Amino acid sequence: MWEFDDTTVERLFAATADVPELLEARLVNADDIVLATARGHRADPGFATTLHKSMNLVQKSPAGDVTVGRLEVAFHDGLVQEEIHSQRAGGLLVLVGSFLLLGGATLIAVRRIVAQPLSRLRDSLYRNASTLTREPLVWQARDELGEVVGAYNQLLAEIDQHNRDIHHLAYHDPLTNLPNRQLLEDRLGHA
Repeated sequence: MWEFDDTTVERLFAATADVPELLEARLVNADDIVLATARGHRADPGFATTLHKSMNLVQKSPAGDVTVGRLEVAFHDGLVQEEIHSQRAGGLLVLVGSFLLLGGATLIAVRRIVAQPLSRLRDSLYRNASTLTREPLVWQARDELGEVVGAYNQLLAEIDQHNRDIHHLAYHDPLTNLPNRQLLEDRLGHA
């Protein structure tokens, strides 16, 4: 019934042993006698899944199809799994690199957009405090920090106005708004 002789079958099976995923292939005749066996050269990796496939070998004839044997193959998906693991590791590396790059860019942006202006604002505030002056801060940007600087400058203007009002009340009569005796004594002390 076989169209190949045993030598040809053995040679073909020996050639299939070079397939890396092959664990074992067996050719069995209709009487369940193993005619040929081929084992792969690579061992089954521990993480691979072993798959089994059995297929009937059918001879077509005018009288009908006749099952002359079957081919049983056991193979593993180790190479596919290795490639998947390799792709995942590469993808993970790209993802981590992207996050590091994004984090670095964010850090630089935050430093330029927030930290440097805040440092300028802090330095101006310290300068005003150390020299006991109330110089308004100059700020061009119309952002949140600009609003803070605007509120600070407004506060300075109000403090200056209150100081002028207190000085006026101390040296002028509240009813007549004329200079009082304390102003006269102060002026004489300066002369």
